[in-house]
Amino acid sequence: FLLGPAANAASLSSSSGNLQLASDGARFHAVGSIHAQTGLSLGGHIVSVANNAAGATANVEILTGGRSLYLIDCNDPDGCTIQLGTTAVSTAVEPGAVTILMSVTTNAYTLSVADVAAVQHVAGAFTMGTDDVITLILTGNRSGALIWREISRSNN
Repeated sequence: FLLGPAANAASLSSSSGNLQLASDGARFHAVGSIHAQTGLSLGGHIVSVANNAAGATANVEILTGGRSLYLIDCNDPDGCTIQLGTTAVSTAVEPGAVTILMSVTTNAYTLSVADVAAVQHVAGAFTMGTDDVITLILTGNRSGALIWREISRSNN
């Protein structure tokens, strides 16, 4: 397609929707609609990880990954380990989905994200403090298995 002042319009279409860009001579604006093909819900979701009362064992919380932002509060004195799952997510979210995990824990309890074989790959274990963030993207490997991979982290 053409895009620029000389074209004055551009059009993108697919089986899921159409998006047209029209120009008023100074800028482009969208006309039409485009539909998402995934079940990714935008917006924050607060996750409060409870005390598992297992004594000296961190509570492992497995999230579906079906949200764009998880605000996580660890309430287990033995710590909390966060994982993104790939089983339930396979029908709801497609490869390319990005999920942000943010610690909103204000106590001294440890919130961590680590590698999980064949499920979640991060660049080394990450112990998160308040307002720390890790961002992961859902990808597929050659055999079609879904894997969450770290894009970035911020120690705030």
